[in-house]
Amino acid sequence: MALVSRTAERLSNGLNAHTRRKICFLGLAAMMGRVVRANAQEQVPPRTDPPLVLTGTIAVPNVTGRIDHFALDPGGRLFICVVGSDTVEVVETLTEKRIHTAAVYVPEDA
Repeated sequence: MALVSRTAERLSNGLNAHTRRKICFLGLAAMMGRVVRANAQEQVPPRTDPPLVLTGTIAVPNVTGRIDHFALDPGGRLFICVVGSDTVEVVETLTEKRIHTAAVYVPEDA
């Protein structure tokens, strides 16, 4: 500790107070940057499970256009909003069958 303070004292003798503050600030910022980077890397656990995997498909005939969004209820039913045909398709995921189609009214000026 004494060696560090003597070295710092020797270096700072020829510098004004403003320059000494800059050097101290830059040193502190460099040390904090290392600490922040090390902590950020430690907080992210490695991923052990694979991403989503396709396990099957369910055919929905007579549906045209794109799917805008969908929702899944706890009972295993999938509600699919189909924009092209203006319908909501209800699919049973356990039996892999479409169980209902609901037409959506879209006004002409919308």
